[in-house]
Amino acid sequence: MTEQSEQSRPQETQLSPEQIFQAGSEFLQHFGVEADPFEQPQEFQAALEQLNPRFQGGRDLVRFELEADQTEWDEPTKDVIMRAAEGMRMLETETPLTDRFDVVIALGGARQSNLDRTRYAVKAIREKTATVDNLIVAGSSRVLSEAEQDNVENYAYGAEREYQLCSAAAATVRGENPDLTIGVFGSEGVGEKAGTPAIIEEVLTMFRDKGKLPYGARVGAVTTQIYQASTELDLARVAKQFGITETFTAGNPSDPNIVEARTPATYLSEVLRTLRAAANSVEAEKNGIEEKYVRSNVQQLLSEKHNLSQRQSEIDRELDEIDRLNPQLSQQREEEDGSLIVTLASGREWTAVDATGTHYSSPKDTIGSVPE
Repeated sequence: MTEQSEQSRPQETQLSPEQIFQAGSEFLQHFGVEADPFEQPQEFQAALEQLNPRFQGGRDLVRFELEADQTEWDEPTKDVIMRAAEGMRMLETETPLTDRFDVVIALGGARQSNLDRTRYAVKAIREKTATVDNLIVAGSSRVLSEAEQDNVENYAYGAEREYQLCSAAAATVRGENPDLTIGVFGSEGVGEKAGTPAIIEEVLTMFRDKGKLPYGARVGAVTTQIYQASTELDLARVAKQFGITETFTAGNPSDPNIVEARTPATYLSEVLRTLRAAANSVEAEKNGIEEKYVRSNVQQLLSEKHNLSQRQSEIDRELDEIDRLNPQLSQQREEEDGSLIVTLASGREWTAVDATGTHYSSPKDTIGSVPE
């Protein structure tokens, strides 16, 4: 089977857990996984672990054991793996980034992927297929192997950890696009084994704490196409904890040489990853949003409301000062009922004489007519 590309409508590219399980139904049946991901999520996850050829332990939850050496796999097994991968969109060439986003996360990864994903996001911005308020490259503190350090010398010479690849990728793309702002997230404090869900949660927490993630914001991610389905499931699951229900994951094309080097074992690993992500989403949906996130969101919104109230008071004081210093810009008009209305320099109005003939000396004197 070879990599292929189809033109799909954006909404069709974001697979739900149900669609993932449907795409993997033949795969699960082939290996004898009987646990229901909706009713037995933990047993289902344990069965997926047993499908790893290098799993150490008993295989009581599956009926078929793969040899560690993939050259010994039979053709029907390879075919069922590849059909599952195809159903989970791993054989597509790409998933373009489209629509408007408050935040887009270009996820860190191995070798050239940090640079490729960041450039892919910027390409969408440049071509106006996507509007992005905040673009950030985010990764873990994973230690790079010597081979990977050699591979990234073209853009991240001397880098020793993944987040340094993110910084270098952002710097490179900023150099190519000096008018764009590209942020970076990652430090020694981000765990070496922090996976996609943990990175997404850290980034969204940072934006929320800065007041740049309104409840109901739209969030996107960019990864490599083979990981697109699993990443969207992780993104949607984590984002929902922040009150975000609109998510979108784009997948950039892989280097043709990398695609050529992939084997059924490569796709087996990613099919299992995607099934796990779907099961995690189902379990999270059943458990509901964790209380700590709800309370955190409430606290954040109350803080934003307080800040808005403070700012409104500051604006009112500034407008009062403008009116005080510019009385010559005030205007008066008489209404049909005999009342006299004063329009101040700020455009705010107050009643100097009401319909009963009562006179007032200032806006604050006029009961019920505080300027708006």
